[in-house]
Amino acid sequence: MHDPGGATRSFNTAGPMRPHKHYCIPPLRRMNQRELLALIGDDCYFVLHAPRQTGKTSALLALRDLLNGGAEGAYRCVYETRLRADIVGVETCLRANAIGVENRQRADVVDVETRLRAEVAGVETRLRAKVADARKEANANATRIENRLDNRLGHIENLRRWTPPPHRSEGDPGDAADEPRSGTG
Repeated sequence: MHDPGGATRSFNTAGPMRPHKHYCIPPLRRMNQRELLALIGDDCYFVLHAPRQTGKTSALLALRDLLNGGAEGAYRCVYETRLRADIVGVETCLRANAIGVENRQRADVVDVETRLRAEVAGVETRLRAKVADARKEANANATRIENRLDNRLGHIENLRRWTPPPHRSEGDPGDAADEPRSGTG
């Protein structure tokens, strides 16, 4: 068949669809993009399961292009098949995968380290505040105890200076000022 734009397009019955070469419906139109992008954004796995020759590969390639296009976030997606591994070489693919895993692990380590540093700083700040509060409370308690001791020592000192009145015998009239007064005048 001939396309009015000058390019020859045909119906494809094998392999992924290439819209510039094949007649097809847009592959992502049949998927729930919002749900799929939410799963990807949440770092979740998903399974694309359908009978053969229904557009699974075409959908994944279109999703790769959508994510790599930058409109959906900072993603870098690679689509790899066993056939591609045979062509490029298993060793090259394994190296590329290992480098990708290593880079992701480094990023994860940096992320975890950053979060731990922030958490430790928060704990340290809370501990410093608790130590300062404990010091204030200890100082206040020490001051109260010191005041009580001073008060009691003052009482003891007063007791030491106190002398009992001279002892009088029963027949001793003593000082008239010490005698109780009667209420009549």
